Amino acid sequence: LRRLVLLHGLPDQTSEELTKASEEVSLRGRVWKTLLGIKRVNGDEYVCLLRRGPATANGMDNKIDCDKDRTFQRDETYEAAVPEARLVRCLNVFAIWVEDQNKSGNTSSNGVALIPYAQGLNLVAGALLTVMPEPDAFECLKEIIAKRVPRYWSPTLPGAHDGLKALCGLVEAVDPVLWKHLVHFKFTPELLMRTVLGLGLSTPPLSQSLKLWDYLLAFGMFLSPVIAAAQVIMWRDTLLSHPKPCTILRTLPNVEAESLLALVNQIISQVSDDMWQFLTTHST
Repeated sequence: LRRLVLLHGLPDQTSEELTKASEEVSLRGRVWKTLLGIKRVNGDEYVCLLRRGPATANGMDNKIDCDKDRTFQRDETYEAAVPEARLVRCLNVFAIWVEDQNKSGNTSSNGVALIPYAQGLNLVAGALLTVMPEPDAFECLKEIIAKRVPRYWSPTLPGAHDGLKALCGLVEAVDPVLWKHLVHFKFTPELLMRTVLGLGLSTPPLSQSLKLWDYLLAFGMFLSPVIAAAQVIMWRDTLLSHPKPCTILRTLPNVEAESLLALVNQIISQVSDDMWQFLTTHST
């Protein structure tokens, strides 16, 4: 299955699949669930958590409500599949589940408590809801956040900060001319925090970002900093010629998945053993 994803990719969702995303798992959704090892979906658990209402602890429901309008704004793929109410329900249910896990001591795979909600989680949930119903998306969200990238959603976001460190190291190693140019213009890694926290989903259009996720779910979410580094390197000519290159990094240009993933594979082929070790462990 991983080889199929790498060599041939998955087809775009049809308009019918998008409109039925609340009822049926699409082909992409079935592949994602298989890659995540999700064999059973406990719909009763989702309904029980949903009945408990919004996640009011620490104002989580307000944060979710604020971010719902920022999720894949004006993206046709997303708007065709995910009404705001679906996203709000799923994020509130997940936040309540995390609170329960933290209280009972059943935390993430690394034993660290998780944050019930932080910016970026809306993108992950939104992408999942584009390809599957809410209970399925909830199960996938638990697997991704609690087991695949728990350090990205632990207090102080250590995984995301290490992801930024990896991104910088990759750009410096692969394209030292570009790296020196950015440093000269006082580049700070925090400019790309949104890109790193978004796990490949923060740059439109969503139809292309979903293809990036096909790759990440097939080969490891820990590779998301490589995708972020490739996005920066992809625009090297523009960055090198722009009088204020760091302003471009605040909003990276739209993604074209095929060419970006070709560059990702090229970068991976040049990664040192130490960097590979760092990448494979930074998110968990």
